[in-house]
Amino acid sequence: MKTIIVLFHPAPDKSHRNALIQSHLQQLHNITYHIISQQPFDPIYEQTLLKQFDRIIFQYPLYNYNIPGIGKLYLDAVLDKKLFRNKWLRIIITTGQPRMFYKTKLIQTVFKSWECVSELCGFVFEDPFVLFGLQKESKIIELKKILKR
Repeated sequence: MKTIIVLFHPAPDKSHRNALIQSHLQQLHNITYHIISQQPFDPIYEQTLLKQFDRIIFQYPLYNYNIPGIGKLYLDAVLDKKLFRNKWLRIIITTGQPRMFYKTKLIQTVFKSWECVSELCGFVFEDPFVLFGLQKESKIIELKKILKR
């Protein structure tokens, strides 16, 4: 399955966690990494790019149980309910703190909104993946195995 990972991060150069994830996942032959860290971006180009892939993964650090602002701007400009029918969508979220700092119910609420986006755009929604702060590299290796399928 041809996959693109779109990383929404306002300061990707400063994120060791996202760099580690990227270094592991770029080893896979079917993965393309695309970083959105600031405006401007061309919505038409982005739509054309995303249409070339079978699976779209949006990766981002969790900010107050939400996507960073640059990600929201991107989604509002790029997602169109006619363009992504039957493409696979997965969300990868990183957090700055261990799991015990997050309420499971609130994390699940984040995913509910993605289920709504999937329904609106016609995506097939895959199970989201959360990398809580301080989780070991083995969790990233687990993600790598999932994406090989």
